[in-house]
Amino acid sequence: MVTEREWRKLVGMNNAIPEFDPMESIGEVRVRKSILANLPDSLRGEIWCMICQVKREKEMHAPGFY
Repeated sequence: MVTEREWRKLVGMNNAIPEFDPMESIGEVRVRKSILANLPDSLRGEIWCMICQVKREKEMHAPGFY
């Protein structure tokens, strides 16, 4: 599973790299198991936004759409 420390690193990478995809970095199976088992409460919102690629989705629409 992904540790809280690793989640923090992934969230930081997501904030720094526009096309960052955690599934490619650490593997889809590992991410899925970690989501089911242990998302840290302090990072839950950021992790979900990262996994759903919210930045990319926002960029696909006009400003103010979301």
